[in-house]
Amino acid sequence: PRAPSPPPGSCDVISLLGVRTASVGGESRVASAVAIHDVMVERAPALAEALYQPIERIWEGGEGVIALPIWAYTPDGKFTTQLSPSYIENAQYVNGVRRLEPDEIEAA
Repeated sequence: PRAPSPPPGSCDVISLLGVRTASVGGESRVASAVAIHDVMVERAPALAEALYQPIERIWEGGEGVIALPIWAYTPDGKFTTQLSPSYIENAQYVNGVRRLEPDEIEAA
């Protein structure tokens, strides 16, 4: 299947900026999406496959709801990912949106 075009506003880099020192905690974690993908394909291939299927999510500035896979490949073969858990969760409250299957919830 052909990967969808990246939506407007996509980015290749995410940065974290601390404006103030945290009074408690303040730790952050950053992980490689490619590494997570590869481990998931190895350990839970059925769950990994679920993330290649379109999943509806709230999409600001568009038609309100859009279905995109979490993992895909661009037409030129580059791996891409788009995961916004709160957008996916909030779409579940929209009338007419397909309810997620248990394996999709576990995978995401």
